[in-house]
Amino acid sequence: MKSNRLTNILLVAVLAVLLSGRLPAAAPTPVQPAAAAPAIPSGYTPQAPIISGYVSVPAAAFHPMGDSYSYLNYGTDLSPNNASSANYIAEVYLPDGATIDGLSCLMRDYLPSSQGSCTLIYQTISGSNLGSPGNMGSASTNHSTTAWETYSTIIIPYAQVDNSLRAYSILLYLPYDDLSHYIVFGGARVHYYYSAVYLPTVSK
Repeated sequence: MKSNRLTNILLVAVLAVLLSGRLPAAAPTPVQPAAAAPAIPSGYTPQAPIISGYVSVPAAAFHPMGDSYSYLNYGTDLSPNNASSANYIAEVYLPDGATIDGLSCLMRDYLPSSQGSCTLIYQTISGSNLGSPGNMGSASTNHSTTAWETYSTIIIPYAQVDNSLRAYSILLYLPYDDLSHYIVFGGARVHYYYSAVYLPTVSK
């Protein structure tokens, strides 16, 4: 009985203190200042990552540069049927701002007397050199084999792509002597790279 009375007295006392506001208020948590960003050393240039890739152009994309040409194009390979049907061309869409650093062409060389070639070219469509064409690099066969061979070049002048100034194409020269001696083309590949300054995030 005494313990119940004592408990009631203590509860009433605590309640009275709470109602009178005499309990000390909780101390506010101090706000910590944000840490200062580290200083960038003088002369430092942040390096953007390098992105690289390829643009491939199949034999099916090429068309003859003469109306009277005689040739075979199966999509996977292209070859002339006579000596006057040697030149073919296809447009190539290169990424704007990229730097071209390689051209590779798949060809088969059955012709000891002459070389076949695959050339990346441009035509100036804007600016001060309007109408001026140019050669960006050429890969040629070397008569070393009659099997499929990839012929390449890394000599690329005017290497940076500017689609506002230039339009780009690939030009083929596929010489022909007779039914057993000619050049076959299978496809071209352009290698490029560029600096990725900003890549957008993908939200799910």
